[in-house]
Amino acid sequence: MRTQIDINCDLGEHETLDAQFLRTILPRISSANISCGAHAGNDEVIKGTIALARDYKCSIGAHPSYPDRENFGRKSMELDQQSFNQMLHSQLVSFKELCASENVYMQHVKPHGALYNDLAQSEMYSNWFIEFINLFDANIKIYGLAHSVFHELAIQHNLNFISEGFMDRRYTKNLKLKARSESDAVINDKTELIVQLDNILNGYVVVDDTKINIQVDSLCLHGDTPGADDLLRHVFNHLNKKGIEITSA
Repeated sequence: MRTQIDINCDLGEHETLDAQFLRTILPRISSANISCGAHAGNDEVIKGTIALARDYKCSIGAHPSYPDRENFGRKSMELDQQSFNQMLHSQLVSFKELCASENVYMQHVKPHGALYNDLAQSEMYSNWFIEFINLFDANIKIYGLAHSVFHELAIQHNLNFISEGFMDRRYTKNLKLKARSESDAVINDKTELIVQLDNILNGYVVVDDTKINIQVDSLCLHGDTPGADDLLRHVFNHLNKKGIEITSA
């Protein structure tokens, strides 16, 4: 029986610091993925979110994305390797500096949106990302989709990979995330979300009445999922009742 799990949440995606919202989220998670400003947020919001995550003793990570605020980083971009590296370098260096200004360590990186999904499927982008991270900080933890191309390549290259599942997203039969354009892609019903959570903790997801095996180190609930604060409160209480500790991966 599983006794602990990392719960992560994507944060810092508002244009002003919503401290009240963060104070309902951060006590109930163990890892915070904080926007680097390319898809949402700004230096003030990022720095404030880092400080609050530090205060609540969450693992703090960068959440880099394609530079596409218009589409919230959820539209794929075709880049050459130099542009790809520059995209990551500018965001991660800036984020690391903001962490240093708040006397905290950047413990992980979790790509955002379309970049996350493209890494899950593209060997080329995955290899570029792995090459960049090995030069940037070979020991840093990298969050990515469990059982994906990115997962396989990261393990082959000895990256400190955290395999991730989603309690608030539907899956396809090949363990990809269902496109947000699909009406049922996002789970924001408490009962359905808890069912998905328990299924993943038990090692599977259900797609079209079929159980598909999945193994994860961490579970995500998106900060921009409608009612995320209330959903996380529900998740926190449910895991407590089951005796499962929420702890960083």
